[in-house]
Amino acid sequence: MPASARLKTFGAPALLSRGEGSESVPIPRIPMAVLAVIAAEERSGITRDRLTGLFWPESPESNAKNLLNNALLKARQALGTTHVVLQGAAALQLDPAILTSDVAEFESALAAGELERAVAAYGGRFLDGLDLGDRPEVARWAAARRDTLAGRCLDALLTLARRAIEARDAERAR
Repeated sequence: MPASARLKTFGAPALLSRGEGSESVPIPRIPMAVLAVIAAEERSGITRDRLTGLFWPESPESNAKNLLNNALLKARQALGTTHVVLQGAAALQLDPAILTSDVAEFESALAAGELERAVAAYGGRFLDGLDLGDRPEVARWAAARRDTLAGRCLDALLTLARRAIEARDAERAR
């Protein structure tokens, strides 16, 4: 069963419904950013403490946890579902039955050695245009993640070009 929605994190972030037209689902900026952070940490997941430290570092712990729960509630409301993340003993991850992401697809393709699929999944700079200036910890995290993802995509492109040159495939080498 395909997920009911897709999180686009490469290029301008968007929450897209599945189905005809893949319409953009309205979601506030902070819940969008929380989902993007969870998506980008998909392989290992991310703890609630790490999320609250990124988004609300100056808030008391109980208040920060309430703010995180509120952000996740808004994400669930936007998607019209009762849950959107899998809550393991230690970490949060997106529930792939509900929400997939381009960043998870990119990482999965790289891990599988499917470089063409990885490059196709990379649709631009990570969280490009999402204003996180009022959240300096998240902004720093996003900038570092953006650089890492861009570097991994560049490595994949260079590997593909090298393979095409070695195979004397001028069309693919472009």
